Amino acid sequence: MTTRPAAVVLLGLALAGCGSSSPANTHRYTLRVVPANRAVLRHHLPFFVSPTRLAIETFGSSSCPWVPTKLTVIGPHLIRLDLRAGSREPGGALVPRPPASGVCTTDFGPTPMVVSLPSRVDAHHRLTIRLYYGGHNPRPTIVTAPAM
Repeated sequence: MTTRPAAVVLLGLALAGCGSSSPANTHRYTLRVVPANRAVLRHHLPFFVSPTRLAIETFGSSSCPWVPTKLTVIGPHLIRLDLRAGSREPGGALVPRPPASGVCTTDFGPTPMVVSLPSRVDAHHRLTIRLYYGGHNPRPTIVTAPAM
């Protein structure tokens, strides 16, 4: 009779670990974001520039472009990018804060950029990217980058 309770406890522990979607399985990284150069613009975005850099584009105001603020690696083939309305600094760098004037145009256009990736992302496999545009839409825009 003592083996049955032990087996039930072991089964319960095994089931508790299965299918867990705990945030402990995700990793957050500091991002480096730079504007895309002309060579990047010749490609269909998103795509891997290198194993540790990904070219993407966001859509919105040209004076307040959506800029990644947080990258979460959910798995080697899936990442999440949280975006915030940002601005361009005098040298052209993209920053995740509104322009000093506080004025954003109402045009709608693409903003190409290159983001750094941690080595945990597998560039030799198609990558799914979930883009979360601030608080405007709780559903992500999902795009995929082909393998290198």
